[in-house]
Amino acid sequence: MSHILSIHDFRFLEKLSSSNHDVLLVAIDNSNIPESISSIDGLNYIAIPRPNLLYDYKYYLSFYSIILAIWHLFYRVIEQFGIENKLFNKKTIFSHTEFRFFFYKKKLSQIIKFFKPDILHAGWVQLDGFVAGLTGFKPVLQMPWASDILIHPFNSEQYLKHTKFVLNGATRITCDCEEVKKTILNLVDYDKDKITVFPRGVDLSLFNPERKNTDIIDQLGWQDKRIIINTRSFGKLYGINIFLMALPKIIKTEPEARVLLVGTGPLKDETKEIVDSLDLNEYVHFPTIPVSHDHLAYYLNSAEVYVSTSKTDGSSLSLLEAMACGLPLVVSDVPAICEWVTDGENGYLVPRNKVNPISDKVLLLLNNQDTAKRFGQINRNIAIEKADWDKNYLVLESIYKDIDENFHL
Repeated sequence: MSHILSIHDFRFLEKLSSSNHDVLLVAIDNSNIPESISSIDGLNYIAIPRPNLLYDYKYYLSFYSIILAIWHLFYRVIEQFGIENKLFNKKTIFSHTEFRFFFYKKKLSQIIKFFKPDILHAGWVQLDGFVAGLTGFKPVLQMPWASDILIHPFNSEQYLKHTKFVLNGATRITCDCEEVKKTILNLVDYDKDKITVFPRGVDLSLFNPERKNTDIIDQLGWQDKRIIINTRSFGKLYGINIFLMALPKIIKTEPEARVLLVGTGPLKDETKEIVDSLDLNEYVHFPTIPVSHDHLAYYLNSAEVYVSTSKTDGSSLSLLEAMACGLPLVVSDVPAICEWVTDGENGYLVPRNKVNPISDKVLLLLNNQDTAKRFGQINRNIAIEKADWDKNYLVLESIYKDIDENFHL
């Protein structure tokens, strides 16, 4: 059960559907299933779009629901005029979105009653997990993403209450790094033995140093350039603006340096404006169309150094993909990233939101090819040992088996 439907969902659903499981994806808060997911062999899916006040009236028959619907409509009206923050304090406001949780609960309860699943596997805590918890169905395997534990619970009292409700009600929890597990145990009194940490890993047949395509560099005329790559999403959490501010110093010292920004996200246009304002258009390339997951390794293998300046993270899939391709790393000192990178051993850790250390460490790798090569080989070996999705998926299978054996007694 997920509302995000990203590459992470695709990889889980593809693996589950090919492993003799009967899989039903319930995509709440979503009206469109990406073709990459809808075309998975053996996958069944149901999309539940956001409720429509005009047509979903039957879910508001109780007095409470009617009041909630009126509240939602009122809030939407004042939101259109941009005056909601003048009328309400975010700490005291009764959420205008609360009513949709009851709508989703009703829908999901109907689906559960019809399909009678053995396990409900829920994703993002404050939406997917919360709706799963409202149904009262058991068993629930809760799988936080990272920021839904590391950031969102601390953004509001309401998010914190929802998060605790979800975690306390989970039959089992799985997460991709020790930092998330530690935060969960700080938030709630949960049995630590029922939390399984395993990185989701990468497909090593797709991400390896042998998958190269020189057309990418040939088309840019960058055959003799020193290429740096960042594959993070264009969002506030990933600090790409910090990386861009480090580029002038890098280019001044190494004029042949060039950057591939291979990502998608809501701040892409804003990122392009930053590149333009820094007069870096000649040095930075944004692919004109989104790079497919199958082709991402070609871009990684065109680069000499991988950089990520994220402000927070779990076990970053982008990081693991770069490691699997044998790249040396310059990454921010996020606790979850430190579970993969030891400073000076397989990459360089830089303080979050600091510009100069980024440029210094990138230049250090560009000017020391033996070090860069050694870091890259270590990263490739780490990926093979700890980040092989084919092997790591078996951990999920063992969790399912354990739930089945111990819950359905």
